[in-house]
Amino acid sequence: MSSPHSSLPTAVQSLFLRSPAPSLRPSKPYDTSLTPVISSLSSQYPPSVISGLHLLNDDIENAHVVAQAHEGDASCDTWHAFLHRREGDYWNSGWYAPCTTHV
Repeated sequence: MSSPHSSLPTAVQSLFLRSPAPSLRPSKPYDTSLTPVISSLSSQYPPSVISGLHLLNDDIENAHVVAQAHEGDASCDTWHAFLHRREGDYWNSGWYAPCTTHV
């Protein structure tokens, strides 16, 4: 049985095996060499997957660009909320995800 991410490039698959897990407040991308690899997948995967992969790579900036460009798409809005929580911008995270509430 293959894993759900087995169709991704091997370099990107490594993000799912990170140990220790990603920091809740990343200060920089985990692996900057993966940024163009992830971005190049945009013709094969929906924007929400691309945003999520950038976020898994601790690349808040690129995750934000993709999610914000697709505002109104529920999946992208959820990633948008997650990335705001990871950057500590909690008050802003509730505006994007239908599963969060405004505090």
